[in-house]
Amino acid sequence: MSAATLSVDALEEQRVTELRAAQSQAERLFRGIEARGLIRSSVSESGLNADIYELAKEMYGVTTY
Repeated sequence: MSAATLSVDALEEQRVTELRAAQSQAERLFRGIEARGLIRSSVSESGLNADIYELAKEMYGVTTY
């Protein structure tokens, strides 16, 4: 195997690892949304968006989206 192939494999493995971490974060965020009852009929889409943003900020330090 060439050095270039190993490098591509390492980059691909890193990308897979990062995607799995992002997926895990998204799953935890969705569980948090559900646990807090954020999705409800009485809230507007913009209100829900703000609530989810605040939760993501609290959980992960998200400052932009």
